[in-house]
Amino acid sequence: MLCIATAILTSCITTQTPDTWKDPRVDPIDKKAMEQMISFAPPPIPLDATWVIPDDAEQPTWEDFLGRVVVVQSWSNKQPSGRLVVGAVTKAIRRTKTPNDIVLLTIHTPMGHDSALSYLEKKGLSPFTVIDKTGKMCNSLGMFEDPANIVIDRNGVIRHVCLRTSGLLRAIKELVEEQRDPNIEAETFVPPKEPTSKPALYPTYSTNFGKAKNMQGKSAPKFAVEKWFSDPLPTENKVCVVEFWATWCGPCIRGIPHLNELAAHFGDSVSIIGVTDEPPDKVKNFMKTTSMKYGVATDTKKRMKSTIGVSAIPLSLVVGSDNTVRWQGHPSKLTPAIIQRVLSADNGEGIPEKRGRWETSKNHG
Repeated sequence: MLCIATAILTSCITTQTPDTWKDPRVDPIDKKAMEQMISFAPPPIPLDATWVIPDDAEQPTWEDFLGRVVVVQSWSNKQPSGRLVVGAVTKAIRRTKTPNDIVLLTIHTPMGHDSALSYLEKKGLSPFTVIDKTGKMCNSLGMFEDPANIVIDRNGVIRHVCLRTSGLLRAIKELVEEQRDPNIEAETFVPPKEPTSKPALYPTYSTNFGKAKNMQGKSAPKFAVEKWFSDPLPTENKVCVVEFWATWCGPCIRGIPHLNELAAHFGDSVSIIGVTDEPPDKVKNFMKTTSMKYGVATDTKKRMKSTIGVSAIPLSLVVGSDNTVRWQGHPSKLTPAIIQRVLSADNGEGIPEKRGRWETSKNHG
């Protein structure tokens, strides 16, 4: 039920997002936080926000967007999914019949904010963009690491959140056809003041677990390697990411920077290990020209790989400290949020039910 306070009356409009429009990849914690804003105007944009603005525009406020449909899309240039989504949404809006009736506001999350501007310039993207260095704006909107969106109607009211691209286009089409009512003044969303916590849950199992046995929820194969090319990393009583890869595998090579980023993000709290079955000399030569900032080892006997029947690479397993596989799939789909949920659940931590999870005092550059 959408309730809008007006200067004359309060009108209630039934609004519901079809399940087929929703993006199932958004973390449930963030989805819940964003859904709280439906039927309200969004929280104010922080006065100290860092903007990237098209040459012919001025720094806007939400009020400046009234009369048009607004798509707010979060992203990070440090994640493959983030890099893809900002370009895809930009192109999708341009292909609509009424692109001038739609405003795209992208919010670059704190992760990798130092390189956000150069990425936009390199790709020739020029939407209104807030580079959220501290996470202050992301927290107010309930956004964390997963790319997510918010759709605002012509009256400045949030109508939909967390849509997949096809659902976003359908939502835009419907809202563009609605007329603005100048008498409507939407109430601004005010976040709850008292956060609570609940036990952390393991991530949802991946439905695309690769060409291998689905080991999710089962004991991981015994970790076995013949030779390390990095310092050996601990695997017992430890959250581990094990990636099966090879030097000849193009997708594996393209994914190395992503694994480097995950290793830098989690440090010693997670053992990230790439395991190949190639001869040691071949791996050594490859690493002379390729920076791999995580554990690298070889197992020419293919013991782990054979146990779970891996027939296509790359493939990643996230193994909890209890040696249970908590996630399995393509490493490009492995986000920091997935690994963090395994860490938190293993440690018995509580997940704060609050708006956003960015530590605003931390440098996430």
